[in-house]
Amino acid sequence: MKRLVLVLFSLAIFSCDDTSTAGNSSTISCDELYSDLELPSFYLQDLNPTSGTYNQFIQPQDFDGRIRLFYFTSNENWGLCLSRFASLNTLYNEYKDSATLNDIIVIGIGRDNDESTDQITSNNDLPWLKDNSSEFGQVWSNWNVSNRDLIFFNKQGEYKYKLNLTSQFNTDEINSIIDCLDWNAK
Repeated sequence: MKRLVLVLFSLAIFSCDDTSTAGNSSTISCDELYSDLELPSFYLQDLNPTSGTYNQFIQPQDFDGRIRLFYFTSNENWGLCLSRFASLNTLYNEYKDSATLNDIIVIGIGRDNDESTDQITSNNDLPWLKDNSSEFGQVWSNWNVSNRDLIFFNKQGEYKYKLNLTSQFNTDEINSIIDCLDWNAK
């Protein structure tokens, strides 16, 4: 099923204050998705008071049977970084009750720092987790992610792709990854 992703992202190059955007047309081949890398699990608390899982501890296995997208950002108080998470939230809310997106979950994961989560969770319904240094955390280092990485897991919970949104956010590329994950699950 072809997924329609209607997301407009303002992307930053090296700074969340940059207002440049990108949207080159490209797709990814399903052969480019990989699954030989196993990532350790985590168990982190949802800090978003408007999320359906608020105050619950979340692990990737909680969403078996759903495509999982994990968005990493460490700059919770910077405008354009906030807008990316807000755009993912808007996308999710537009399609969560439709056949187009009812089998996808998007989860944000911030760094373990003292920054408030108020801005990133304001007007957003998606789970927002904050990494920590406990044995159940350390996601950023264990998964070897960078700021603005979007990690894709298939419905079986297998890690499939990492896409960094720093230099470009491409709707066609996101659609093709989701299509591959959905098609391979059938």
